[in-house]
Amino acid sequence: MADTIRFYQIDFLRFIAALSVLLFHYTFHGYTYNESEIYYPEIASVLKYGYFGVHLFFIISGYVILLSINDRNTFNFIKSRITRLYPAYWFCVTLTFLCIYFFGQSYFSVNFKDYITNLTMFQQIVGVKHIDGVYWTLTIELKFYSLITIYLLINYFKKINIDYFVAIWLLITLSFNFFQVEKFTLINLFLNLYGYNSLFLAGMIIYRIQKNGNKLLYIIELFLCFISSILLAEREAVYLSLHHHEVYISKTVVYILFIIFYIVFYLISQNKLKVLNKSYFLKLGLLTYPLYLIHQNIGYMIINHLHQYINKYLLLILLICFMLFLAYLINNKVEKPFSKFLKEKIETLRDSFKGKLSLK
Repeated sequence: MADTIRFYQIDFLRFIAALSVLLFHYTFHGYTYNESEIYYPEIASVLKYGYFGVHLFFIISGYVILLSINDRNTFNFIKSRITRLYPAYWFCVTLTFLCIYFFGQSYFSVNFKDYITNLTMFQQIVGVKHIDGVYWTLTIELKFYSLITIYLLINYFKKINIDYFVAIWLLITLSFNFFQVEKFTLINLFLNLYGYNSLFLAGMIIYRIQKNGNKLLYIIELFLCFISSILLAEREAVYLSLHHHEVYISKTVVYILFIIFYIVFYLISQNKLKVLNKSYFLKLGLLTYPLYLIHQNIGYMIINHLHQYINKYLLLILLICFMLFLAYLINNKVEKPFSKFLKEKIETLRDSFKGKLSLK
């Protein structure tokens, strides 16, 4: 199946994931975490499950990563990740910092050290708070990319089939679920993505199914990923119930959502969802990353400043439209041109470094 077909479908799922996270924050999470003054009880009972958009993102990342490393060396992979992640991120960090600094009220606070550290995207690793709460997932993505980089470096010296890499990582992941693993062991440091391993692995396996067919090994691995995902979801349900004013998170709903995710991705791998093969989904997909980065804290501040003057549901609709427009501007005016500029600079530095080595 052509990659372009999958590309449009995956972009549609990206947009759905970002929108569900946005709705989760605006209608439920912000109020229960005392960051937003408005609550939407009429719809929060459903939209509180929007946090599963993050899980969908991680499955997509696992799938897309194998597209990213096809016929690429380590340098090209690192370059593609830097130019993909940082341009929009730097802009969103800066804009969020300025908004919090001038309009944060009593809900948010930030200092210049937080801002500088957040620009690196390593803030969680060095113990500095996120300027925006959604950045926690970027730490997991970076850890995943680091793991793939190690795989590519090893392949520079000795070729290793990606199937072996996936199988070994899956076995280690299953051991995290059933055996006690010390927090600071090297195996935990490099191979445990804060418990979300199974989601990345599921995306990678689905890509392998699409490329190589329904091998028994892949089906077994995908089933094991599903079991691991369910165990993760149960732990999260307990955590969210305790940290959101003891709100009830139905494990049945959680199971159903994961079943839907896995079935949808499997059907896409079999080219059974051609209805999603629409080129205009690409435009929605391009909005996803900036929308995800910019919506949370700035959205809360807008709600807190305007909710006294506008009907809360009208405010919600207007806020979503504003964030989509802002994401469009960031993608077109910041992300695209700056990514191109950054790519050229990285290639220039590489060529300069090669030139100096050759002179020596």
